[in-house]
Amino acid sequence: MLVIEKLKRHLRAQGKLGALLLAIFPVVLVVTNTKRLFTSIWNSRQLGNGQWTSYNRSRPQDAINSLFYWTQAVNFDRFGRNGRSNYVGTGDYHLGNWWFSSLTSSYLYWQLGGAILSLLSLAGWLVSHFFGSTIQVLIHLGCYLFSRLP
Repeated sequence: MLVIEKLKRHLRAQGKLGALLLAIFPVVLVVTNTKRLFTSIWNSRQLGNGQWTSYNRSRPQDAINSLFYWTQAVNFDRFGRNGRSNYVGTGDYHLGNWWFSSLTSSYLYWQLGGAILSLLSLAGWLVSHFFGSTIQVLIHLGCYLFSRLP
């Protein structure tokens, strides 16, 4: 009953156009995600020339945000994990305050750029979901088979 009430509330708030968009959402999602995929590949075409470390996102806002992580990696490389940096803040900044940043991820992001690390993360996500869904199907199949035993 709760789902029907939410749908009715959505229809009142969004109207008939909202209901139509909700119904065709899977189709719209396939079309827009395909367009975004090809746009991302087009914006990343300089990677084909082997310029992995000079690629820092496609949009300026994202590139400026990425510089924060590059700064962390450079400081870890120059001064060490527990060193003091003259380049951060007003100087004499204790790098141990960045306890939440791992050296491995910072170094990979700095050396490989956002492109490869994003692709590796996507591959890890896909593999984990594949195995997770496969295990879930096997559990359901096992429960079904065991429930059919005499």
